[in-house]
Amino acid sequence: MLRQFGAAAVVLSGLGAGTARAGHDPEEPRIEFHRQTRRLDADTPSVLVARADLPRGGFVMVHDKPASGGHHANVSSVDDVSGTSGGDHSGGDGGDGEGGEGKGHSGCEHGIYGITEYLAPGHYGGVTVPLERVPTPGTYELVAMLHEDDGNEEFDGCGTDGHYSTDGSHVHAVADVRFISPTDRSR
Repeated sequence: MLRQFGAAAVVLSGLGAGTARAGHDPEEPRIEFHRQTRRLDADTPSVLVARADLPRGGFVMVHDKPASGGHHANVSSVDDVSGTSGGDHSGGDGGDGEGGEGKGHSGCEHGIYGITEYLAPGHYGGVTVPLERVPTPGTYELVAMLHEDDGNEEFDGCGTDGHYSTDGSHVHAVADVRFISPTDRSR
């Protein structure tokens, strides 16, 4: 699809449910993640990341917000972050029997909810992140974070496919995500 904006044309190619990639590559990594309400009766439960700019390609991961003192505020590592933190979480380990780490996410120090497939370098709008770890109804403070790729276009774990960083901080955004049951009619 070709969209005309003034004198410039931008090519948008569909990448799946709601994801669009602009035909230009960003110079700096950026992510936008906003408060949202999601129903748990979807075929593939997911959250929506409003924007992801990946200059070198990679992945968008959604995970628990670290406990206070976590690594998102110019701190280089996390000493003890696990499972869920704060909010009105109702527990659950994501069904993988490993305390919510998700599938194949070695080196990740937080409870992973989901991660995208590999995204080529570019600017993306409306990125749907499928959830591997499906929460119980409630409101969760979640983090959407950009991860680089080691070159094989597969997520090999946080230790291998590290975080995008700028000025010593991981590129991330935090949002409250409310998950509601199929019978809940509120918005």
